[in-house]
Amino acid sequence: MAELVFNIEAASPSMIAALDRHCRVRTPDGTSAIDPARSHRNCIFFGSDEGLMQSLKDFYEDGVERPAKQAEKPYLRCVASASPEYFRPNAPDAKGTWEEERLEPWIDATMDHIEAQFGDDLVFAELHLDEDTPHIHFVVAPTYQKTARKPGRRKRNETQEEFEARKKAVASKPTVRKVGRASNAKLSRFNSYRLLREEMALAVNHLGIEYGEDRAPNDPKAKKTRQWVNEKAAEQKRKDKELQQREEELDERDRAIARKEAIGFEAGRNEGLRAANEALDVANVIINAEVPEEELTSDGKATRRLIKSIKRSLEQSNWQRQNAGRTSADPTAGWLSAREQYAAKVGEQNWRDAFVEIRDAHCRNISRIQNLPKTGSLVQRARALIGAIASYWNEVGSEISKLFRAFKPRSQDEVSGALGLLLPDPLDESAALHELTRNVQEERRKIEFAQLVVSTYPDANTVNSQHQ
Repeated sequence: MAELVFNIEAASPSMIAALDRHCRVRTPDGTSAIDPARSHRNCIFFGSDEGLMQSLKDFYEDGVERPAKQAEKPYLRCVASASPEYFRPNAPDAKGTWEEERLEPWIDATMDHIEAQFGDDLVFAELHLDEDTPHIHFVVAPTYQKTARKPGRRKRNETQEEFEARKKAVASKPTVRKVGRASNAKLSRFNSYRLLREEMALAVNHLGIEYGEDRAPNDPKAKKTRQWVNEKAAEQKRKDKELQQREEELDERDRAIARKEAIGFEAGRNEGLRAANEALDVANVIINAEVPEEELTSDGKATRRLIKSIKRSLEQSNWQRQNAGRTSADPTAGWLSAREQYAAKVGEQNWRDAFVEIRDAHCRNISRIQNLPKTGSLVQRARALIGAIASYWNEVGSEISKLFRAFKPRSQDEVSGALGLLLPDPLDESAALHELTRNVQEERRKIEFAQLVVSTYPDANTVNSQHQ
């Protein structure tokens, strides 16, 4: 058996404006399953053809006084319909369909009752056939006859005769029709919404439509389970459609990005190769020519020449092999014993202090070289390494130069022995640059691989031809 659907709610002006947009703009909005292909069948039964807001404007232009400013919800916003079993008894789940022989009698009975029930307070009514089930939206502006306020007491110096005449004059004034839901005769009744639904149920009962169930007192929307399920299904359908559209947009964006990258790759490939080759050239300059002389201080240059000379002589005498045990991942390994050995040989306490400064400068600069950034521009990293190596020789060489100026060695052998203890693990510039060189080669391989990947892209031929 079909059941009555009759939702009534007090409405503010903004709610009336929202219903006006719903009636005029027939596009899916997420809460109503609107099918624009059927919107042309919607029909305004009462009010202006220009819509609800114009109908309300015409309503006030006829002389009705607007509601009090403190009235938050002076109107009624209503929906009249029936459960789907009435409109399509053979296929209640076939949304958007109905039987014409059932629709027309329901429209006649419903509209006759609405106009009789609300009379001149009816502002607008419109039939919607482009959603799941036929229904009628209508708006009521409940009114009452407002009388002039009777005088309560005499004015100062007013005689009783004058006071009675003033009361009589006020009582003879005509009443004014004013919008006010609380003062309306029908709506001021106890349980008025239920009474209105019962009256509507009696008006359509001959069609086989029953009263149905009352809404819960705390449910302002008065939704039936089927209505709630239908709305949730429509909302999920909308979300699925939005998700599918979003996925399509993302796919198209990815394709556009791929095409853009393919177009820009040809121009960027040469720049990438140029940067990689420049970094490799910088690394080779450092490896082959070491740090340029102009980047060292005068003390650094002199000390470096001295150290290189001693290194060559030490290599010839196989000194490095004899002292291989001093080379370690820890730059401080063996330094303490070396300092004690040389201090005992020379017999000068100041040499120990000088040795500490040289050791600290060595450790500090080795750590600086090891902590250079491993990411970023290859050219910038190569040039940073040049500066770090130059800083090493400046600081370490400066400390050694100060030591030799204060305590001049007595022979070349003493210089050799001092440096062998002061620098048991001299800076190996080639080893320091090995990692950078490897990174440069890896970068070049990445560029060549990217070129290979882009050439296999489906649009690569088109892109390359356009670029050429």
